[in-house]
Amino acid sequence: MSAHSALVLLADIGGTNARFALAELPSGPLKPIAGTQDAPPRIQELRKLKVADFATPGDAIAAYLQATGAKPQAACIAVAGPVTGDYFQFTNSPWAFSAQGLAAQFGLSQVKVINDYEAQALGLPFLPQSVLTQIGGQPPDPLGPRVILGPGTGLGIGALIHDKGHYAAVQGEGGHISFAPQDAFEAELLARYWREHHRISAERLLAGFGLEALYRLMNPDLEPLKASAIAEQALSEPASPARRVALRYLRMLGSYMGDLCLIFTAYGGMYLTGGVAQGLKPLLAEGSLRTGFEFKARMAHIPQRTPIFLIESDETPFYGTLYALTDALQEAA
Repeated sequence: MSAHSALVLLADIGGTNARFALAELPSGPLKPIAGTQDAPPRIQELRKLKVADFATPGDAIAAYLQATGAKPQAACIAVAGPVTGDYFQFTNSPWAFSAQGLAAQFGLSQVKVINDYEAQALGLPFLPQSVLTQIGGQPPDPLGPRVILGPGTGLGIGALIHDKGHYAAVQGEGGHISFAPQDAFEAELLARYWREHHRISAERLLAGFGLEALYRLMNPDLEPLKASAIAEQALSEPASPARRVALRYLRMLGSYMGDLCLIFTAYGGMYLTGGVAQGLKPLLAEGSLRTGFEFKARMAHIPQRTPIFLIESDETPFYGTLYALTDALQEAA
């Protein structure tokens, strides 16, 4: 740390893990990467704690600060869920907190709270090329809208809009829109799934547990498999049921991504993160993903030119929280 820099705390908290990091607050606006020689913001002391090991977010923050010896001046916390005010209650854990309460507890000038995929979206301009793998499409429009989604424990999405030198993130709960089948086979799968749930969202078939459900629906006579086992078998055994499921899953994921691409005309790129996509990386370029992505009839020309990128980095939401906090503090100054 430089002697006179302001240290800030960054957090990305879900139902299972709470990840923390530190960064120096820039003296001016945080500038995105504009070329191959630019370096991303420096994220330091990135550590992951288990939510179940602590009674409150404050306890986890205290443990992290004690372990690092850090004394931050402000914080930005990204959370999994819609952010509407000072108080936040997690959906998938007993944790809850007040932003003002945390500020008072740790002597922070400000605690900003944003949605986790708002943070992911705001982090996109700061990703180095080395962590991006392009899957088809043309070069991205650097000023065009971008969409990020992460099939993992759930299905989060966010969008990034550029306007006159400033970035604005659009948060939403797009993982909970209704699943749309592409063909008769998927319509039959949907009909079977309806016997178990009165409504099928995109998340129910595209999150990690959705991959497991898809395996079970396509192979009712086989023993169910966990998502990690499905991915492992799909990659190691080309003739296996898991490979067939994985390719169908990627086509369905691609179709969903194509819908999002049309909503935002995402010429800046579609960005994939999360454990499921990374686990299936060797299959992403085999065609199923882009087949579903581009299957949009008269509007096919939009996804056809749009690149898809796989992100292989854990730092995206920390870039985004640093950007959001820098913006808020400079606006308040």
